[in-house]
Amino acid sequence: MNFKMKLAALVALSALVSAPAFAATDIDVTGNAIAADVNGLAQTELAGPGAVLSADGNVAFINQEGAANLAYIDQAGATNFASIVQVGDAAIGVVYQVGDANRAAIYQH
Repeated sequence: MNFKMKLAALVALSALVSAPAFAATDIDVTGNAIAADVNGLAQTELAGPGAVLSADGNVAFINQEGAANLAYIDQAGATNFASIVQVGDAAIGVVYQVGDANRAAIYQH
């Protein structure tokens, strides 16, 4: 996916954020991790000498606890890890990873 296509996808996602097509009661979020859990997973992955969670393949987590947040993760390769945690309103987080054994974590508070 080239940069222009990614930018178009980002614009389309932002339109979805501004006009959601579903009610919050339609989604069961009881099993979702909270920001501290996702941040803890990211710290574990980044602190180790090698891949912990992503040893068997690519891993990505996104946690958003505010309003009007937008996040996008794109991974091409193997054993990549990416995490985005957004605990405010109107935050944007984007991670692009190409290659193997990349690590990225964004925490916006």
